[in-house]
Amino acid sequence: MTKGIVDAALNGQDKYAGKAYFFKDTQYVRYDWNQERVDAGYPLLLSAWNLPSIFSNGIDAALEGQGKYAGKAYFFKGDQYVRYDWNQDKVDAGYPLALSAWNLPGDFASGIDAALNGQGKYAGKAYFFKGDQYVRYDWNRDKVDAGYPLPIVGNWQGITELLKAGLAKTKAIEWILTMQPQLQGYLTSVQTGFSNPLLNVSLIETALQTHFHVAPPQVVSYVPSILQTYQKILNALNNSTNIFRYRNNAEAAADKDVDSSGHPFAAYTFYNSSINFTTTFAKFGPLCQAAMVLHEPVHYVDSKADGAHDFYEHGSQYSTLTPDVAVHNPSSYVCFAEHLFYGKDERFGAGRPNE
Repeated sequence: MTKGIVDAALNGQDKYAGKAYFFKDTQYVRYDWNQERVDAGYPLLLSAWNLPSIFSNGIDAALEGQGKYAGKAYFFKGDQYVRYDWNQDKVDAGYPLALSAWNLPGDFASGIDAALNGQGKYAGKAYFFKGDQYVRYDWNRDKVDAGYPLPIVGNWQGITELLKAGLAKTKAIEWILTMQPQLQGYLTSVQTGFSNPLLNVSLIETALQTHFHVAPPQVVSYVPSILQTYQKILNALNNSTNIFRYRNNAEAAADKDVDSSGHPFAAYTFYNSSINFTTTFAKFGPLCQAAMVLHEPVHYVDSKADGAHDFYEHGSQYSTLTPDVAVHNPSSYVCFAEHLFYGKDERFGAGRPNE
């Protein structure tokens, strides 16, 4: 199963109560709530569910039935859905059906991005999300509640920000995983004296000098530490469930992470504690957000990535840093990974807010 955001998740019912299922692309895993771990033998192929062919390459969303539909699971793909019977271990006869059968408003009938059931005082309700809107569905009345759709922003505090952070994390990881083998291969080549014809040595050396100010004679002294920090960044990003947090405006102010006008910083980090996202984060473009999501884990994993080692990639000082400073500078890690990924010096980030 590839790393990144899951496509859908649901809780098992009937004989599968106590289990949770996570779906990604063509695979899924089963998690045991009591054992707090994935069951042995997973991931398995989604084809094990014997869903109709349109669902075989992945699903958009999944939902457990409630009320008179308890014991059923619903899988959504494009403008179609199927109903699965937990006890019978199979799709009910007559499916797939058109999503329009749910009588969802407007564009929701053509497909949804996610779905979940309410809890507490919202038990008996299901929520469907599409783009920046959502609707609330009543299981007992088999219909959408009046007054919907509504915007997600302002009604689901933190949802938009953390979803965007999750998407940005996927891009940041892609940058790192593309860069890592190139930098490791270059280091190995320097250490052994054997050239690697698959490497673009000129690109790697240019990027190292541009962002870490490491010249070829200094490679063995600095690159192992750089690679180690990138691995720590990856570990932090893969632990985002535990360390990514949403902070509202009052919380950001209490954290003293607001600008002179009182507006929260888009993202900020407490070393070895948390990476925080605010309402400001959602206002930036996806590549800018990805740059932020790669930037912040450097603060999380490196106690020296503080004000004395934090230099903006478009600032005048960026080009004058020493290697000893640059190896602790979060922007250096962002821009170097982008440089190798795109094959040129891009510098996505706050300087390019709409991209």
